[in-house]
Amino acid sequence: MEIAFADWLNLIFRWLHLITGIAWIGTSFYFIFLDLSLRKRRQLP
Repeated sequence: MEIAFADWLNLIFRWLHLITGIAWIGTSFYFIFLDLSLRKRRQLP
């Protein structure tokens, strides 16, 4: 019974780690896009 519990716990942590990594990379791209879009442009007054 303990082996099955440890396997499930390992699976949950692996998926959580994968989803967290994807979210981290996604927010990094979002903030780079946001930073580039907030820069002053010469055409605007």
